[in-house]
Amino acid sequence: MAKATINLCAVVVVIFSFISLVSANQDQQDCESSQTQLELNACWSQLAGEIEGKVKTAYLEIVRALEQAGEKNALKLLKRAQRYWEQYRDVQCEGARQLYEGGSVAKTVEATCRAKTGRNRIGDLDVTYSDRLQK
Repeated sequence: MAKATINLCAVVVVIFSFISLVSANQDQQDCESSQTQLELNACWSQLAGEIEGKVKTAYLEIVRALEQAGEKNALKLLKRAQRYWEQYRDVQCEGARQLYEGGSVAKTVEATCRAKTGRNRIGDLDVTYSDRLQK
């Protein structure tokens, strides 16, 4: 039963990764069709929020799978890595925004950074945990 749950969770993570990668170009194209800076800010902010939700969902699926498998050390390290990743994302994207502070594009730059960093995190979670979860 536990192995089946772990395999199911691995499939969910892989699906989330695939969906994120396939939809990445479409999302970017949708935002690039915005006519004003205000529309770009809103579009990228919404996209960043959606991707961050996908990161959280993938992360929580892995947490559940590791808990069910009794992988206490892996779970502890995953939680630590997630905290550090969130700190990295926040500082990285704040730095990107700071380059344009005072300009109308600053919010778009930060939101774009958060979206791209989130997509990368989903890929990292997939690479790191999909093989382990399939065992």
